[in-house]
Amino acid sequence: MCSHSFCRACLKQCWDSKTSRECPVCRIEATGAEPPSNLVLKNLCEAFSQETSQRVSASSDSLCSLHGEKLKLFCLDDEEPICIICQTSEKHENHKLRPVQEAALKYKDDLGKALKPLKAKLEEMQKAKQTCDQRAKRITSQSEQGERQMREEFEKLHKFLRDEENSGIASMKEEEKKKGELVKRKTEALTKDMEALSCSIRSIEQEMRREDITFLQNYKDTKKRAQVTVQVPEEAPSEDMDVSKHLDKRKDRVMEKMLQVFQYLGEPSHWKTTMNSPDNKNMYFIVESSEYTRDHNVGRICCIEESQVCLKN
Repeated sequence: MCSHSFCRACLKQCWDSKTSRECPVCRIEATGAEPPSNLVLKNLCEAFSQETSQRVSASSDSLCSLHGEKLKLFCLDDEEPICIICQTSEKHENHKLRPVQEAALKYKDDLGKALKPLKAKLEEMQKAKQTCDQRAKRITSQSEQGERQMREEFEKLHKFLRDEENSGIASMKEEEKKKGELVKRKTEALTKDMEALSCSIRSIEQEMRREDITFLQNYKDTKKRAQVTVQVPEEAPSEDMDVSKHLDKRKDRVMEKMLQVFQYLGEPSHWKTTMNSPDNKNMYFIVESSEYTRDHNVGRICCIEESQVCLKN
């Protein structure tokens, strides 16, 4: 395909009149079903058409719609541009007129002055918006920091609780092991004594089933076996697992830790208050004991509900 450019309609008319589809200039036969578009030429044409339409539009805007004359004057009373013929019309009689350039300069200056307070307000609004944006970012940052801190603090508390749980269970398992070994040794000793005694009983019963003469001949020995002193077995350790001891110990340690975490940092008072309802009818206080140890009660929860007072250990 060559690079010659033609009007598409003219080229189509030329091809319709011939049997072959060839370039009218160089006679090279076209290969495609449709000739390719010359994009450079197409863009130039479109740009020229657009520029022409803009010139026509601008030209029509600068002409008087009534008389077709160029708008050269500006009526200050009606605040509109007019032509020379409009100046002499009854509509604009005795009106103040100014050349278009002079009126445009004056009104642009007036609008520039009117824009100054608007721009100042816009600047203030932009500053206020910037402050709001900064506040929003600070609030988000504070919330994220608070969330991280809360998760860290509660994770420490969770770890402490898990450690106390594992320590308490390990302590109970150790006690279980020790007491289980004592019971096991006693059980093994009893089993041996029972086997020995059962053997003696079977031997004596066997002698008792013999013929009379034989029985009497072995009677002395049999009697000695029957008179063997059997040691009364000691009772198995009666101590059960003291589960409450382990639970109370862990409860005390956990409560002590809770008091450390939620220590009141306000007035030097040992009263802690929490409002339980919006109408302030229910109040809860925790009274700390100044002589607190792990073996004593951590404190008492006082519930004041309207006129009722109750203490809970």
